[in-house]
Amino acid sequence: MLGWLSIAGFMWGFLVPMEEAFGKADPVMRVLAISYGVFAIASCVGLFKGRSWVRYAIWAWMATCGLTMITFVIAFPVTNSLDGYIVILGFFVFIALIFYAVDRYVSKYLRATS
Repeated sequence: MLGWLSIAGFMWGFLVPMEEAFGKADPVMRVLAISYGVFAIASCVGLFKGRSWVRYAIWAWMATCGLTMITFVIAFPVTNSLDGYIVILGFFVFIALIFYAVDRYVSKYLRATS
């Protein structure tokens, strides 16, 4: 799965024209998309080979995902209603729970292969 996500990150960073959608945030989004692809492929290879450094690659990938989400919120601000902010906060909490589960899985996987 991480291999496919890395391809998506590279495609997004190199091929998608973002100038119209993001304006001033375009260089930031390109760097985040390419780093997303780099960290996803590093995590994929590290998990496949069972390397001990894969946890750091997963954390870097998760941090890149979080920064991308924050950049999206800044680039596309929510209307002044409180409902939009509650939905965004709920989505961030949901993603954080998924990342926590992935981190626990990787930790168990690394202990089992060591």
